[in-house]
Order: sequence, then structure tokens, then C-alpha cells
Amino acid sequence: MRFVSAVVLFGLATFFAGCDTVRHSEVKMTVLNTTDFLICYHLSEGETGCSAEIKPNDKTTWRPGCGYGAKDEAFDYTVILIVASDGHEIYNRTANCKEWNDAHGTLIIKQSGDEFVVTDSLPEG
Repeated sequence: MRFVSAVVLFGLATFFAGCDTVRHSEVKMTVLNTTDFLICYHLSEGETGCSAEIKPNDKTTWRPGCGYGAKDEAFDYTVILIVASDGHEIYNRTANCKEWNDAHGTLIIKQSGDEFVVTDSLPEG
């Protein structure tokens, strides 16, 4: 009986130790919307609705997942911003998770007349 208990405990310990090696990667994104418009965030082209909303004159922070088990450089992360009222795309940029994290994943949405200007913290390139 002790042998069976020891085998079960060893198996559980091995299982849970293995879980720690499968690392979940995420990006901390901060978006500052200085406009009077609701902005939708999308994960991919052609998506309908809002994956997340960025309310007018508000700051939003979220931590979208990037993948499991590989280095952050292996996962591309795309940010697409759309004006909710008319579906007009105002931002679309892809970088890997490490680049977003190294740049502290920050977007600032401003409006100049009828145009939206979105700046990000990613290096030029």
C-alpha cells in the first residue's frame, strides 16, 4: 500500500512540475482614448463586434494571452482598432509579444478634425 501511495504521489508531483514548464505568455496593453468615440479592439481582420471596448476619454488596460510553451518571440500579436460607430479602422499593427512587452504596450488615440491619430510605444520599423 505504501508503494502505491508513493507512486501516486510521485506521479502527481511530476505532473504538476511539468505544468510549471508550460508557461502562459501575455502582453500588458494600455490604451488611452482621448476622443469622444467608443473604440473597438479586434484580434484579427474581419472580426465583428468588439473583442474589447475602449470607452471615450478613458484609459483601459488588459492582458491578452499570447501563447503557451514557446518564447515570446514566437508569437505575433496584432492590435486592430476600429471606431465603433462606423467601423472605420484607425490602427493595425503586428509585432511579436516580446516587442510589445519590451515597449510596454501603450497606445494613445487622439482626434484631429475628422482624422484619428494613434501612436504606439513600439520602436519605428
